[in-house]
Amino acid sequence: MSDWQDKYEIVKEVRLSCLLLGVQFQPPEDKKEDDSMWWARAVREEMLRKGVWAISPRETAIRMYPALNMDKGNLLKVLKIMENAIATINSYGQDVGDSPPWPTGYGPNGDF
Repeated sequence: MSDWQDKYEIVKEVRLSCLLLGVQFQPPEDKKEDDSMWWARAVREEMLRKGVWAISPRETAIRMYPALNMDKGNLLKVLKIMENAIATINSYGQDVGDSPPWPTGYGPNGDF
């Protein structure tokens, strides 16, 4: 994860605190007018397609809170899926745009 910011143009920052992790996204240089939230949402959608749930409620970041008792092998598998999703969106772009979001826990007015 420490090299994701250097490897992928859409990764603005990777933050870690014990098991808590967050990846902040940005549009690539040629799409700077895009809202960063859609790039995070596209990565999250790709992760969901591969079976990994992450949090990205109308934000420019994806957050994950792995369980303390999670098997190391499963955690590494999840991180690989996340990196593959980032690589896919970094290479092919995002087409999520203003489509309806995947469930985030927020209602249509930003309430729970």
